[in-house]
Amino acid sequence: MRIILTKRASHLKEALQIAIKLPDYFTREAIKNMESNFKKDSLIVAEDEMIVGFLCFGIRNNRYEVLWMGVKQDKQSQGIGKALMNFLIQYLKDKNIKELYVKTLTPKDPYEPYKRTRKFYEGQGFQQLYIEKANKDGWDDQVVMRLIIK
Repeated sequence: MRIILTKRASHLKEALQIAIKLPDYFTREAIKNMESNFKKDSLIVAEDEMIVGFLCFGIRNNRYEVLWMGVKQDKQSQGIGKALMNFLIQYLKDKNIKELYVKTLTPKDPYEPYKRTRKFYEGQGFQQLYIEKANKDGWDDQVVMRLIIK
């Protein structure tokens, strides 16, 4: 498996297809936002003949943040997400960046897929900082998590 930082149109398209096939995690609106983020922010992909996972990150509020992450359903729990995260952490280390943030549904939200998402980030060393209230009706509150990069 190869992990690369990419802007290649075919990689962006393949990553988006992975997200579309993960409806438990990504709504139609999320997919639309993701497509825009893939073009203007940074995208890391895991490639094993074809794209099997992605991680999109960018700078928000003067800090690096994981924006989107997904792994093909049949490839989950095989270390691909961890490999993507490790690549990003090394990339940020090389730039002398000391913190990485991510937002996800709060621990009060019982939705099972996001319980696994929080557990993944916690397993990578992210710690919960605070709850950010939803800024649109119908959206969920989110927990802001931070990883100190050493």
